[in-house]
Amino acid sequence: MSMTWEGTEVSTVVCRSMRFIQYRLDRILGRLPRRRKCERRKLKVTKKRSAERLDSFTGFTSNMASLQRGSVKADNSCLFTALARLCENIVSEPQLKVAARKLRATCAAAVLADPDPATKAILLGHDSVEAYGQWITDDHHWGGEPEIVMLSAHYGVEIVVVSCEALNFLRYADGAPETRVYLLYTGQHYDPLLGEDGALRFMTADPSEVVEAREGSALVLARTHNREAAERALEKRVNKLKCCGCGMILDDAAAFQEHCGSVEHDDDFSYDCEQVDIVLRAMSATDCS
Repeated sequence: MSMTWEGTEVSTVVCRSMRFIQYRLDRILGRLPRRRKCERRKLKVTKKRSAERLDSFTGFTSNMASLQRGSVKADNSCLFTALARLCENIVSEPQLKVAARKLRATCAAAVLADPDPATKAILLGHDSVEAYGQWITDDHHWGGEPEIVMLSAHYGVEIVVVSCEALNFLRYADGAPETRVYLLYTGQHYDPLLGEDGALRFMTADPSEVVEAREGSALVLARTHNREAAERALEKRVNKLKCCGCGMILDDAAAFQEHCGSVEHDDDFSYDCEQVDIVLRAMSATDCS
């Protein structure tokens, strides 16, 4: 399809591009009238509303019906850093580490303040609440279900743990909180689950169909983790040598020496090789079927 530009027949795409360029030139040279004050005000309001809509998508709560897996460092504080990510919107690793220590101290203080310290210590598996306080504030120890219960009360949220091992949900709440957060638990590590729009918390009053769809997507993430973990379990890493001349992979130094004597290389080949890791994958029962 073609159009006419100043007496010359050109394609539609070219014509539109030329009109846009002409418009920009007219704007720069002041050939076009400036917008009236009311028009500028209307444009400003429109931009403000667009910004407000953007804020609503990146806000603290969401009713989105799908989750995505976030990540925190795989250390002994992953429970605490995952909750700090979701409940305090902390992103940077140094700040997450500081937040994790504060949350450990919060758990220690909550136990020390228990009206029945002897019973509390027995329930936690420690000789005394003081011993528990020393234990939980040590960065080398993991957090678990007792800490989830205490931090649910601390933040005033429902914490829903998605178990990859059992493929079910464990819910922890003190009272009737208005919001909930989701954690993915692999059996060894906690990761935060966020909304597709990056939201951190979700309303407990969301419609049941929205909650069902959201938690269905969480189970998909759990199954995906299980499948990928099973695939990694079949992998074996071995050290090999790679010829820097032709790229051939060889088992050891003797094989490389034999290779250099039997295979012709370029004149600039300096008989160099480098050590590389090769991932070998064993065949599973599914592969054989």
